[in-house]
Amino acid sequence: VEVDSIITAGQSGDLQICETEQYVDLQSGLTGQTTGGHWRVVETGQIIENNLVSVNEFSGVGNYTMQYVVESQYCENDTTEFNLEITPLVNAGSDTTIVMCMTEMIFDLRDFTARQDTSGTWYNQAGNEVINSLVNTDHLITGQEYIFTYVVDGKACANDSATLSLTLKEKLYAGEDLDISYCESKDTILFSNINNGMPGGEWSLITGNGALKDDKWIADAGAKGDLLTLQYV
Repeated sequence: VEVDSIITAGQSGDLQICETEQYVDLQSGLTGQTTGGHWRVVETGQIIENNLVSVNEFSGVGNYTMQYVVESQYCENDTTEFNLEITPLVNAGSDTTIVMCMTEMIFDLRDFTARQDTSGTWYNQAGNEVINSLVNTDHLITGQEYIFTYVVDGKACANDSATLSLTLKEKLYAGEDLDISYCESKDTILFSNINNGMPGGEWSLITGNGALKDDKWIADAGAKGDLLTLQYV
C-alpha cells in the first residue's frame, strides 16, 4: 500500500520587488508550503516552473497574481495565491531654492516645485509633516531660511527626497501719495514727509525743474511757484 503525504500550497503574503532587481524568489511570498509545485501568473496564464524567476519574465511595473499549485498523486491538489508587485524607481525632483515676498498668509509648497512623483510627503525642518503641503506664514520670520524636504516612498525600491530652501522677504511699502508745499529758500528732507514708508528707497524727479541729492530737495533749484512731481521707489 502506497500512502501519499498530505500536501499544502502554504500561506500567502504579498511580495514587493523593485524593477531594478534581476530575480525574484517566488517561494519568499509563501510560508509552510510543500516544495515541488509550479507557478502560474493568473492574469496571463503563464506557467513558471522555477521558484527563482527573472524579473524580465513579467511585462514591467505592476501587480501580478501569483498562483502556486502543488499536485498529489492520491490526495487533492492544493493551490494558494498572493500578489506580486513590481514597483518603479521614484523621483522626488531636484533641490530648489526660492525667495518670495510674504504677501500671502498661506501658500502651497507644490506651487513652487515641479515634482515627477506626486505621491510624496512634505516635512518641515523639525521633521513634522506639512499637512496638505500648506504652510502658514504666520509662523515664519522674514529674512530667515527655511528648509522643507519632500520624500517619496519607494516601496521595494529606495526612497527619494529633495529639498526646498525658502526665504521670505517683507512686502515693500513706499507710503501714501501726498501733496506738500516747500519754501524756495529752505532745503527739504523728502522722506520726512512720507507716512509709514519704508526707508532705503530712491527719489526721482518726474516733472518740473530742480535738483535732488539723496533724499533732499535742494532749495532754489526750482522756480518760485513750480509744481513738481517726485517719485519714491
